[in-house]
Amino acid sequence: MRTVFYQNVVWHVCFEIDECKRELEIYYHNQGERLVITSANDGQHGIGSLHNLFIGRAFDHEITEKVKEAHIRGVLKTVEEKLRRYDSKYSKFNKLFDLVPEKDRGVYHIEYDPK
Repeated sequence: MRTVFYQNVVWHVCFEIDECKRELEIYYHNQGERLVITSANDGQHGIGSLHNLFIGRAFDHEITEKVKEAHIRGVLKTVEEKLRRYDSKYSKFNKLFDLVPEKDRGVYHIEYDPK
């Protein structure tokens, strides 16, 4: 678990989610946008949610006009490739992250859920 300070909030997230957040911040910045995380392990989340405090494997961020779902998927693929180069334990999984667009809430939900 890593302690992350973001927008004056302290979150405890796993290494993989922190890496994902960092790459997304860089991508958004390069697009002239700002990554706005709306939820991590704060607030109320359902039982079994990967958002929960002791799990820290999910976060939500705002959908913007410029950054499309395909762009986010590309960034996640980049993070997966980076993690695989970092440690061979990631190579046994086909997919490390899930991206769920929740357009009714105006967010993308990203979770580290290796499969």
